[in-house]
Amino acid sequence: MSQTGHICVPPLFLDSPGKPCMKWKGWLRAFENYIVSIDGKGYSLERKKSLLFGLLGKAGQEVFDSLPVYVNPPGATAPLNEYQEAVKRLELQYAEECNIMVGRHKFALRKQEEGETIEEYIACLRVLAQDCEFAEMTDTYIRDQVVFYCHSKKVQERLLACRNPSLKEVMAIAKAVERSMVSSKELASTSQASNVFYVQDRHKHAPKTPDRAASDRGGGRRPLACFRCGSRDHLADSRTCPALYKSCSKCRKMGHFAAVCKAKKYSTGMKVSSVSESDTDADADIVLSIDDEDGRVKGPIGSVMIGAVELPFTADSGSPLTLISDRTFDLKWQDVRLHETDVNPKAFGEHDIVMRGYFWDSLTFRGRTVRTKIYVAEKGRSLVGWKDLAKLGVMLVPGAEDPIVLRDGWVNYVQPEDLHEGLAEVLEEFDSVFENKVGCVRGFVHAIRLKEGAIPMKHKVRTIPLSVRGELKAVLDRLKMEAVIEEAGASEWVSAIVVSKKKRTGDIRLKLLRKNEKYTWTQEQSVAFESVKQAISAAPVLQPYNKDLGT
Repeated sequence: MSQTGHICVPPLFLDSPGKPCMKWKGWLRAFENYIVSIDGKGYSLERKKSLLFGLLGKAGQEVFDSLPVYVNPPGATAPLNEYQEAVKRLELQYAEECNIMVGRHKFALRKQEEGETIEEYIACLRVLAQDCEFAEMTDTYIRDQVVFYCHSKKVQERLLACRNPSLKEVMAIAKAVERSMVSSKELASTSQASNVFYVQDRHKHAPKTPDRAASDRGGGRRPLACFRCGSRDHLADSRTCPALYKSCSKCRKMGHFAAVCKAKKYSTGMKVSSVSESDTDADADIVLSIDDEDGRVKGPIGSVMIGAVELPFTADSGSPLTLISDRTFDLKWQDVRLHETDVNPKAFGEHDIVMRGYFWDSLTFRGRTVRTKIYVAEKGRSLVGWKDLAKLGVMLVPGAEDPIVLRDGWVNYVQPEDLHEGLAEVLEEFDSVFENKVGCVRGFVHAIRLKEGAIPMKHKVRTIPLSVRGELKAVLDRLKMEAVIEEAGASEWVSAIVVSKKKRTGDIRLKLLRKNEKYTWTQEQSVAFESVKQAISAAPVLQPYNKDLGT
């Protein structure tokens, strides 16, 4: 649009034969706004019509002269004036009959593009909504489209948290989140400079070079230096730094010399604050972090037992896995063989953590023990995962006198004194085998032997009654903690679970439904089984047995 002073004049609608410069509705709206801006509401109808003709363009005027005279439809309340009649003739000629369904389809397909602000997105949706005839529901449809198809997941989560926001509220929330995301990126970019330090020269009697003396006199900033060794020939990220794998004689920590030691409790190694895994729950939770023996921990301090090894721990968050550093593993578990793993956890900075493997062992905290996988990671801090904490019933209460709380209702193991006397003696004699109250042989992987030619079967899962689902979950969780069962991936063999109650104790009994099994008895086996049934039915100490039951 051209400008006259500070007033925008609409372009000529049809200056030359062909296609108009813009859609009729948009051009007419721009023309009417122009009339208002020049204070032309008081103009005569003839003057307004002449302004309209002047901005139609040469070809537009020729088309108008060829248009038929507009006739009011039957039932019209009042005749149109000459300006309205001219507008109506042009509208019938140039107004496009839009298909509402096509317009709404285009509206529904419009998603926020990357780099497009929420204001620009809403403005584009308003233009598309003109062909949809949403009427008073326009703002509602635009709001829904913004919530469903905004580019940022953070914006979408914030909007979905509101029950029924208006379009104005949606725009305010989205703009606030966008501003916070931009601010956080700026802070993240500036915080990267925290890895570079300026090291003061501790050699007070060393002669100053001319450049350095001039810099000191002029108050200039000292040149960058490696905060590990103090050298100005390289920075701390250099792999050739002589202090990279050296231990400080002042604070006993690895990675720097005593000459540049800050004597503060910085944790060594790469801090693993958040671990995500493709097949695990990614929700963050509190975990217990085990530091290496020479590390200095912050937060709640205690100890856990991994097997027979006691290690200190501190509070951290985010890891669903239980990890130990390879340095700790090499010191404490030299004879343990690691199993290969395909898990691909990531640290807080989204860089991969190299995994050496895992091994099975018991994890004990304040008398509570679970058997779990212990993953070994190259570098970094060791962590007790939040999943194992949940099994142990451990909660953290920040600010409390004892921030580590054991949750009530934890499913404990059966104690030896509750068992038969003879069994208790066996448990006492083989205490190392039954350290988790269930006999577990270490270093042995059981391989299921299948009959040659066996065809895998997948049985339909049976519906579990609602009245026993809670008890069933508790039993399955206990069996998993005792390493009696473990989670499995996809399998060719699927058996349905049948749940029943034990008559004596009322506890849950689990049985696998063996469907379509066929038994083929030889004559000798049939005679032997019949004699066993007769003996059972005749035994007075046993409950009655129906000898007429089939085999």
